[in-house]
Order: sequence, then C-alpha cells, then structure tokens
Amino acid sequence: MKKVVSLVLVFLMMSTVVIGTNSSVSATPESVIQYYRTKIITYATGAIGADYAEEGETRFGPNTYDCSGLAYKAYIGINIPSSTAAAQAYYQVVTMKKSTPYANRRYGDLIFYDLYKNNNNRYHDIDHVAICAGNGYIIDAGSPGVTKRLDTHFNSSSVTETAVPLY
Repeated sequence: MKKVVSLVLVFLMMSTVVIGTNSSVSATPESVIQYYRTKIITYATGAIGADYAEEGETRFGPNTYDCSGLAYKAYIGINIPSSTAAAQAYYQVVTMKKSTPYANRRYGDLIFYDLYKNNNNRYHDIDHVAICAGNGYIIDAGSPGVTKRLDTHFNSSSVTETAVPLY
C-alpha cells in the first residue's frame, strides 16, 4: 500500500511543473522531460568558454570544469549520481536502467566514452562523458575547456553507453 501511495504522489508531483513563483503549467511526463532537457542544455551552454579544471582546481565551475563536473552541475536538482568520476556515474545510471541506444540520443542525454581503449580500472574503462546538445553536437569539458562541437571528434566505437537520466 505504501508503494502505491508513493507512486501516486510521484505521479502527481511530476504532472505539474512550476515555473517562476506564481504560475504553473499542467504538464505531461514528456513535457516535464523536455523542460528539464532545456534546463540542462541552458546550463551547459552557459558554461561554454570556461577553462578545463587542472589538478587542484575546482571541477564543478563556474570558471573551471572537468567532464563529469560539467555533467553533474548541468543536472543539479535532477536525479543523477553525484559521483566524482564519469565511470561511477555511468555505472549508477546504467544500473538504474536509464540507457538508450546511441542512435536514439537526444539533447540533454549523457554520452559515455572509452576513448583510449585502455584498461583504466574504471567501470567499462569509461574515461569521458559529454552532454548531447542535439543535431550531432555535444557539449563537454576537456582541454582547453568547455566547448560545443560536432560529435565527430569521437567515433561511435568509442561510445560505451548513452543514458537518459530523466525518466
């Protein structure tokens, strides 16, 4: 019974999105997801131009980021792991059954990569995470900093998983 009540409460909370202080918009689950996807991309786009976080610098912005720090900050308030490594976030997102095929990626999705194809002792050897910006673009943090670029920099064989932490 407690589970049923909890599920009903979650559904009711997700069926209305509050925007600003006085207005609310009745929403379907898909429109709630769209709302959050837009918030994620807005945050990530605002970080473009920030420097890459070197050792000893904060990796959570606003002036410097690393790849997993940018993903975490873009998803603040949205239920994704707060881990310090892209590999751990990948493990948690995938075990929560929130993955999707790379071909079906949409803006706001997280894309996890094994770029160097070496054993780095991380889950599935993940060494990078980027945010899908739509239309073939990604937003990510790497040297020299946060950029938006075509996803052709990495080939699809480097992609380990594409995750949708929003549903």
